[in-house]
Amino acid sequence: PICSFRGGRANTDFYTKDLYSGNQRTRVGYDASAPIFAGHVRVGKLLRMNKNNLVHVYGIYSHSHQNDMHTHLSTGESYEFDSIDAGKFRLGYRWTTRLNPISKLYTGMAYQYEFNGDSVARYRGHDIPKESIEGSSGILELGWQVKPNREMPWMLDLAVTGWIGQHEGVTAAAKVKKSF
Repeated sequence: PICSFRGGRANTDFYTKDLYSGNQRTRVGYDASAPIFAGHVRVGKLLRMNKNNLVHVYGIYSHSHQNDMHTHLSTGESYEFDSIDAGKFRLGYRWTTRLNPISKLYTGMAYQYEFNGDSVARYRGHDIPKESIEGSSGILELGWQVKPNREMPWMLDLAVTGWIGQHEGVTAAAKVKKSF
């Protein structure tokens, strides 16, 4: 198992000119920050299919906590955010095929479920409709990696990840690193 723990501060700055008081447009904003703590546990198993193919089956649980925030709008009114606890569980696999001694292709699939994570805020003593990140998502990934060696000191990792369900979209990443 692999475990991690980290902490820091979440900083939020918000400004808008789109609020109206009567017929008058009002500029409103706030700056707020709060401590945030998170950790995760990852377990997995590597299964060698043959000389060039490896399957990594894994499970990850992560949890984060952000303390509550109290701030004042630029108009002077009080604005409060409750603390947030969020959990996430992911179960998946990655299939890696070695193309040659320095490069490999990988593909993977995972199921992720996020729970809790409801965001509650109050303005003038009234709860603002809450937002939630709770729900299921499917993840598909495809990537290509080149490992550095004596002749070629560069590492390259190109990846595309697609999300469906609660989280939807596509991300692309390119990592480049030179070994000295």
